[in-house]
Amino acid sequence: MMRLFLSLIAFLLMDVAEAATSASSCAKQNTALHIKLVSEKLKISLHDSIDLSVTITNSSSQPVQLIPFMELESYWLRFEVVDEKNRRVRWLGPEVKMIENASRVTLYQGYYWGRRFEHFEQLYDLSKIGKYRVRAIYGVSPDGLCPIGKAISNSIDLTIN
Repeated sequence: MMRLFLSLIAFLLMDVAEAATSASSCAKQNTALHIKLVSEKLKISLHDSIDLSVTITNSSSQPVQLIPFMELESYWLRFEVVDEKNRRVRWLGPEVKMIENASRVTLYQGYYWGRRFEHFEQLYDLSKIGKYRVRAIYGVSPDGLCPIGKAISNSIDLTIN
């Protein structure tokens, strides 16, 4: 019984160490990329659709290679959504299963690339009246590392009433 307990403690400590390593590797900022987050409406009725757009612009003088798809949470783009008490809002999914290949999108200086997310309220639990702060984060790989550094967008404040 004691061996089982010690094994469990060792396993949990490995997870904590791995999470700390992953978080510290994501401390690096990518200054070549500028991310802009836009919502057409900042005040929304509870049952209205929330549509957000994300654009990534290359602000460096060198071309930048990016993964050619923008899917949430597990694939390089994430949203940080917090409520008025600064609690993270639950992501509802769906998780898209994709196989990453070697193809890339090349952004030259000043070029941009983006995606519109329609029905954002179906992706995150925005089912309660209140205020929410949203920002986009690009550069976190599916394994939780940041090989190119992360870029963080502006914050937008949504009010749902």
